Amino acid sequence: MAFSTTLLYHHLLILVLFLFHAPPCPAAGGSWSILLLSIGISAMHMQLLPNDRVIMYDRTDFGVSNISLPNGKCCPISTNCSAHSVEYDAVSNTIRPLMVLTNVWCSSGTLMPDGRLVQTGGWADGYRRVRIYKTCSTCDWNEIPNGLNQQRWYATNHLLPDGRQIIIGGCQAFNYEFYPKMSASENSPSFPFLVQSNDPNVENNLYPFVFLYPDGNLFVFANNRAILFKNSKNQVVKTYPTMPSGQPRNYPLVLWNPVLSPVTYRPDNKIGSRFEVENPSTKPRVYHSTTVLLRDGRVLVGGSNLHDKYVFTNVLYPTELSLEAFCPSYLDSSSSSLRPRILSPKSKTKIRYGKRVDVTFVVSGRVEQKSVAVTLVSPSFDTHSFSMNHRLLLLDSGNSTKARGKSNYKV
Repeated sequence: MAFSTTLLYHHLLILVLFLFHAPPCPAAGGSWSILLLSIGISAMHMQLLPNDRVIMYDRTDFGVSNISLPNGKCCPISTNCSAHSVEYDAVSNTIRPLMVLTNVWCSSGTLMPDGRLVQTGGWADGYRRVRIYKTCSTCDWNEIPNGLNQQRWYATNHLLPDGRQIIIGGCQAFNYEFYPKMSASENSPSFPFLVQSNDPNVENNLYPFVFLYPDGNLFVFANNRAILFKNSKNQVVKTYPTMPSGQPRNYPLVLWNPVLSPVTYRPDNKIGSRFEVENPSTKPRVYHSTTVLLRDGRVLVGGSNLHDKYVFTNVLYPTELSLEAFCPSYLDSSSSSLRPRILSPKSKTKIRYGKRVDVTFVVSGRVEQKSVAVTLVSPSFDTHSFSMNHRLLLLDSGNSTKARGKSNYKV
């Protein structure tokens, strides 16, 4: 079958799920598997790249990690020869240590349209850093000193329709800026909403939730309130009601209650039965743990460190260096005949404004065309229970031609 779609985005790099065969997951309710007992660091931040590799990193001031930099390299600033960033290959299940020079603790980032990871901010010497990672077999981090106008710690990044990132907020940063800059003198407009939503006693507007609307406006949520924001005019378009309970919903400050059982949301179920609790993990994941969706449909899970160093003994929840994968129930082997194998487009396909893309796939079982739906997922930057730059596009269908096996889809 071939399907066409028209995208209303300037330039979108898509990752195609199920491009390679998903592993069998033999249990209803999902199943867990340990991929690596140790990746050497506690995976606090994760970003899936277009080539099925995942960038991970933690704090550089955790002390000596359990993985060394390659070829006897040492960080020239701290003379620390251990790595605090790794690249994980989801296909070969291997890792490669990377050298990050400044502290990336509680930083932010997102993929650019060309597939580069642009990561911003962090702690102390990392406050105003921009770090760029373009993957290859020997690539490493490239750091830009003073790449940001303001100090960014717990900020949020999102890709805009013009291909730039907007970087919003952070600890005591009540403004926003862009990367790359239009000019060296481009300023950081103030953002009063971040002042209004901030509780100075607990600072619960860190890592604000930011999502791009189809019309180019941004939905921004911080603490217990939200707005619709037109950044091109620095204008609040709409103010939404405050959460009824008045409690914050972003950046939870207390994450010590591990939740072992994942929950799947099924929007087509009846109200009251849409949340489905799946099989639990045996690895307690608490603060400084994270997850990321892989292209084969599995969920990669890593990290967990409540401490300011690597601590493995005499504590309730020691630092966790393992990496595991969760196979949700939609990957159950009983549904393998309905699982599509995508033939085209290939990875790194570029979809431009107003253009169409044909998606061709095969299914071994019998599927009625009217039951086929196309969904695009943008690979997100994941940390602290939040997925930055996350977009889930459910494409509308129309003009179905069953005889030719084609349908037209539009965002």
